[in-house]
Amino acid sequence: MQYLVIGFGWVIILSGLVLAVIPEKMLDFLSRNGQSTWLYATAIGVRIVLGLALVLYAPNTAFSLALSILGWLALIAALVLLIMRRSGFQRLLAWVTSFATPYAIPAGAVSILFGCFLIYAAA
Repeated sequence: MQYLVIGFGWVIILSGLVLAVIPEKMLDFLSRNGQSTWLYATAIGVRIVLGLALVLYAPNTAFSLALSILGWLALIAALVLLIMRRSGFQRLLAWVTSFATPYAIPAGAVSILFGCFLIYAAA
C-alpha cells in the first residue's frame, strides 16, 4: 500500500506541474475527452483505488486521521460520480473547463503540494 500511495503522490505532482506550466494542454485534453466513457470510468476507478489505499494504509502513518479522511472523501467522490452518471460527469467537466483557465496555475500548485504531502505521509 505504501508504494501505491507514493505512486499516486507522484502522479498528482506531475499532473499539477502540467496544469501549472501548460494549463491550456490539460484543459484542452479534458475538453476533448470529456465525452469519452474511458475518462469517466478512469475518474471513478482512480478515486476508488486511491480511497481504498489511503483508508487501508492510514493506520501505518503519522497522519492517520488526515489520510483516512482523504481516503473516505475519495470513495465518496467515486460514489457521487457513479450516482451522477456519465451524462452528469460530462456536464460537470464542461462547466469546470469553461472557467478554469484563470485558476489553473493555483490549482496546479495545490496539486503539487497535495502530492508532496502524500509522499511525505507515506514515506
